[in-house]
Amino acid sequence: MIKKATYHHISAIRAVFRACIRQMKSQGILQWNDNYPTQENIEKDIEQGALYYIGEGKNIWGVFTINEVQETQYQDITWYCDEGKILVVHRLAVHPAHQGKGLAQRLMTFAEEYGRKHGYAAIRLDSYEDNLRSQDFYRKMGYRPTGYVQFDYQPMRCRAFEKVLHH
Repeated sequence: MIKKATYHHISAIRAVFRACIRQMKSQGILQWNDNYPTQENIEKDIEQGALYYIGEGKNIWGVFTINEVQETQYQDITWYCDEGKILVVHRLAVHPAHQGKGLAQRLMTFAEEYGRKHGYAAIRLDSYEDNLRSQDFYRKMGYRPTGYVQFDYQPMRCRAFEKVLHH
């Protein structure tokens, strides 16, 4: 059910991001916009084999990227795990029409299983400060807040989270 995205998935992935952006804007959450996530983000993630989707046939319900790329802002955070390989979750999005069905949980469970299988010590991610629903979700999944990061493309900070994986 969860598979690596390919170039022929790009328009469907962009549609998921656009729908999520519209929904967040309607809730006053300015997490993403026309400048992010970009077509280049999507293409690069696919090229590196790091973008995964959950869906059926040509229908994509949710997406995320998992890789080892830590934003430079992550250097200022005091993390719980200070050694070993780190897996990072980027741009998790579930189409509003498919939210509330446990898809984000399935994606994150996939990331954790992937992380354990490939010897990662921890998973890190960040969530927009005003997106409380997202932060509650990560806390329920066992992720602990570690601090804040600020990105140029967003007006507000993001809360950083980490989950240490036990082998």
